Order: sequence, then C-alpha cells, then structure tokens
Amino acid sequence: MVYEYCEWFRVFKIQTFIGEPCYSIRAQYTRNVQIMADMIERVLERSVGKTVLIKLRGGKTLRGTLEGFDQHVNLYMKNSEDVSDPMNVLEIGDIVLRGDNVIMVSPPPE
Repeated sequence: MVYEYCEWFRVFKIQTFIGEPCYSIRAQYTRNVQIMADMIERVLERSVGKTVLIKLRGGKTLRGTLEGFDQHVNLYMKNSEDVSDPMNVLEIGDIVLRGDNVIMVSPPPE
C-alpha cells in the first residue's frame, strides 16, 4: 500500500492493492454527514403541511403544522402549541424556530 497526504480532502489517501484509492475516516465522516443531511431534508419535505412534534433545546416540546424549512433546519410552523406539560397545553400560533435549537423532529405516521 502507498500512503500520501491529500490536501484537497485533508486526509491520507491509501492506494490499495487493487489500485483504487481509499480515503481515511475524515472522508467517510463527510460522506455520512451528507447522507444524514439528505435524510433530514427528505423527512421534512414529506412533513410539510402535516402536524409534527418538535423537541427543542431547554426541554420544550412543540406541536404544529409544518409550513416550511430551510437548509439550516429553521422551521416555520402554523397553529403551534407548547405540549411540554400535557396537562397545560399553551396555544402559540405561527412560529419560526431557529434550527440550532431543534433537537428532534417527529414526522406524522405514514
């Protein structure tokens, strides 16, 4: 095997015995992040116009109709309500959630 540093990927490229380059863990990580981003986008696209459950940083849980999103997972929801305390549901209405506060998006059942 031949090892060389590949500045383009900032990883070590390993020339395998079959002649095809194999990149180190950092390239694998980048590929996995892209796969995850594509999966999140597909789930959100299927959920537009439907009721979703959103968990936020700080322990809040919101339920509402997902109207839109962007590449930062900023979410626009209508008819939202705070369901953190099931005995005391608070109506919120229209809301924009900043993506870095979103921990989990639970889409509606298929």
